[in-house]
Amino acid sequence: MIKHVAAVSGAAPGGHLVLGLVHPAPATKDVCLAELDPANSLRATRTACGLALRVDNDASVSPDGHWLAATAADGAVALLDLTTVFQRPAVAARWVADRPGVWTDATTMVEIVSGRLHRVDVRGGTAVPLEVPGLPAGALFTLVPRVEPG
Repeated sequence: MIKHVAAVSGAAPGGHLVLGLVHPAPATKDVCLAELDPANSLRATRTACGLALRVDNDASVSPDGHWLAATAADGAVALLDLTTVFQRPAVAARWVADRPGVWTDATTMVEIVSGRLHRVDVRGGTAVPLEVPGLPAGALFTLVPRVEPG
């Protein structure tokens, strides 16, 4: 049984479990994506290993629960398909960004790439610069995710 929780990202689709990263063994730096049971001391109920993810709290689940955008070990954004990743661990897409961004709908994220605002359609994984009318040239952004009252 995997017990070594490294990070907790948020609610898994369905709302009964949470997503997080776990170490498959003590004293290892490798991590696996896991569904964790908050009613059972964050026991991992399913894992997906070999995804080369970084331990941080920047992962973000899409509004429809289909996708997880997480930080890859090399700093890129790794997109995981939550409908298949626990059966077939694989990264669905990757792109360069400062960190996973915020979801604007089920397939679109707004992210920061080198301090500049970009839009990413996760079905294609390409970051497209966003022009913001009236914004001074060279302005830099910081994304602040919206927190829903609980």
